[in-house]
Amino acid sequence: MNRLRLIMLAAAVLVVVVPRLPDFMPKPTPPPDGLTVPAPTGKFMEAVKPICGKVTDAKDRQQIASFYAAFADTIERDSTIVNNTQQFRTANERATRLCFQGLGIHGKYTGLPEAISKASVGVIGLDIAPMDAAKRADTVEVLWAIAWAVGEAG
Repeated sequence: MNRLRLIMLAAAVLVVVVPRLPDFMPKPTPPPDGLTVPAPTGKFMEAVKPICGKVTDAKDRQQIASFYAAFADTIERDSTIVNNTQQFRTANERATRLCFQGLGIHGKYTGLPEAISKASVGVIGLDIAPMDAAKRADTVEVLWAIAWAVGEAG
C-alpha cells in the first residue's frame, strides 16, 4: 500500500512539473542589434574584400557577423586552448558548424565559406605555427575583419 501511494505521488508530480519544464529552461539570447565593427585596414581589408556583399539577408548578416565578432573576442581572451594555427582552424570549423546548423545559412551564399577560409589563410597561413602574441593578434584581427565584411560591408 505504501509503495502504491509513492508511485501515485510521483505520477502526480510528473503530471504537474513536466509540462512546465520549458518555462524553466534558459532561452538563447539573440545577437545584439546594431553590432558595429570598425572597418579593417591594410592586409586585413585586402583579405576580406571578396566577402563583402556576399550575404544579402540582413538577419543572416547579423548572425554571421555576431558570430565572428564573438569568436574574435574568444580567441583574443584565450591563453590555454588554441595554442597553434591548426587548433584555430579546427576550432573555427567546429564552432561555425555548431553555430549555423539548422539556420538555413549553409549553402545559401555561393562562395562565402571559401572566401572566409581564404581570408583567414591569407593572413595566418596554412602552416602549423605556434599561436604567439603576433599570430594571435593577426588571427583576432582577421576575425574582426570578417565580421565587418559580412555585417557592415554586406
